[in-house]
Amino acid sequence: MHCLKSVNIYKYYGFHRIFLLSLIVSFLVFSVIYVPLVLAFSSTLYDSHFILFVLGWIALYPLHKMVHLLPLLPVFKFVKIDAHIQFGFIPFFSIRIKEPIAKNLFICSLFSPFIVINTVLLLMCLAFPHYVHYIAILLAYHVGMCSSDFLYMKHILSTPKNAKIEDTNKGCEILVSNP
Repeated sequence: MHCLKSVNIYKYYGFHRIFLLSLIVSFLVFSVIYVPLVLAFSSTLYDSHFILFVLGWIALYPLHKMVHLLPLLPVFKFVKIDAHIQFGFIPFFSIRIKEPIAKNLFICSLFSPFIVINTVLLLMCLAFPHYVHYIAILLAYHVGMCSSDFLYMKHILSTPKNAKIEDTNKGCEILVSNP
């Protein structure tokens, strides 16, 4: 196998551009989703339980990282997880895959948090219509968080379908079989 392409979105786009993109995506999603959600679940909005909203905000990132692992359960023996506390109270997880895995499995791993967590948040709108404003903020925050996953997907989707993806400290390496 040889390396067809090496993808490191932070080297390619830069941290500040990715952060700005995530911020813009979050604001756009909130702007687009808030009014329809409030109209669809027209009930009095409550501002109680703000502490639960803050805890949800803090828990969303570690939860996002954990959901990335769900599709990787069949190859979990090749997964390395590093955890440490950032800013004194936010758990930060780094996930590395020690062996090359199939492109489709990697894409499923990238896309799974978007599907799973956003579905749960939208179902929470049904269950808790009085708190749809908090849930809309969490939904927008999470979609913005997923924007870096979509940048990786943009590069990976254009590769051959039999490619393998190797996750390294420098980003992802896309490996293809020698002809």
